[in-house]
Amino acid sequence: MNWLTILEQLGIVGLFSGALALICRKFIDTYFEKKQKLYEVDIENRKELYKHDLSQSLEHFKSELRIQFEKSIKLHERRFEIATNLSERILELDSDMSWMTNLWREGPLEEMAADDIARIKKAADSYNAFVRAYQPYRFLFSPDLCALMDSIRDAYHESYISYTIAKKFEGFETPEIGMMAIKASKIVKHQIPELSHLLEGELRNLIEN
Repeated sequence: MNWLTILEQLGIVGLFSGALALICRKFIDTYFEKKQKLYEVDIENRKELYKHDLSQSLEHFKSELRIQFEKSIKLHERRFEIATNLSERILELDSDMSWMTNLWREGPLEEMAADDIARIKKAADSYNAFVRAYQPYRFLFSPDLCALMDSIRDAYHESYISYTIAKKFEGFETPEIGMMAIKASKIVKHQIPELSHLLEGELRNLIEN
C-alpha cells in the first residue's frame, strides 16, 4: 500500500483538491475584482479627462464667439456712424444743389452774380464732403450699395458741371448752353430723388440687419 492509497482512504486527497480549487477560485475572483476596479478607475479617469477637454473646448468656443460678436457689434456701430453721416451729407448736398440750380432769380445783376458764386462754391463744398463721407469706407459696404452711391455722386457731378458751364458762358448763350442749366436743374429735381430713395432703403436695411 502506497501513500497515495493511504491518503485516498483517509479522504485527504479530496480535502486537498477542494482546498486547491477554493484557493484557485479565490485567486481568480480577486484577480478579476482588481481588474474590474482598475477598469472602473480608468473609465472614471477617462470621463474626467473628457469632461475637462469638453469644458476647455466649450470655453474656447465661447471666447471665440464673444470675440466675433464684439467685432460684429463694432462693425455695425461703425457702419451706423458712417451711414448717419452719409445721410446728413446727402441732405446737405441736395439742399445746396437745389439752391444752386434754382433758375428763378430776382435782384440786381451784380447781386445775382455774387449769389451765383456763393451758391456754386457751397454746392462744390457739399459735394466734396459727400464724397469724403463714403469713398474711404467702401470696403464696409456691399458692391451694390457702393454702385448706388457712385450713381448719386455721378448725377450730382453731371448737374454741377452742366450748371457751371452754363454760367461760365452766360452772355454768349447758344440754345445748347441755355439747355445745360435746365438739364442741371432737372437732374436734381427728378433723377437724384429716385436714386436717393433707393439709397435710403439700402441704408435702413444696413442699419436694421
